[in-house]
Amino acid sequence: MPIHMEKETDDVVAIRATGTLTKKDFSHFTPQFEEAIRERGKLRVLFDMTNFDGWEPKGFWEEAKFDIKHNSDVRRLAVIGEEKWHHVLITVFAPLAAAEVRYFHHGEANEARQWLREPRAA
Repeated sequence: MPIHMEKETDDVVAIRATGTLTKKDFSHFTPQFEEAIRERGKLRVLFDMTNFDGWEPKGFWEEAKFDIKHNSDVRRLAVIGEEKWHHVLITVFAPLAAAEVRYFHHGEANEARQWLREPRAA
């Protein structure tokens, strides 16, 4: 599956997106994410975009709806990417997020996890 989620700690989940996301991918992923919210409340998310190519048009629309619906369910978001467009995408959309958002290059996964676990800045 091109999008997969794993629990790392009580309030940290790791999500990995690879390839090209479709509408169908979100129909499988969204209930899993919503269950994690019901169980743990606001989450800290490690989103790994390594080997992520983008979305099919309907997949992009599902992503947009998902992001709007769950904007306030994420406390902190660490994004790991490898392409310049990954960094640009996060830089453009981070100000719209309710969460603290930070981008990390794919070689900085340990730093991303450490940042996720730090207390939120005042």
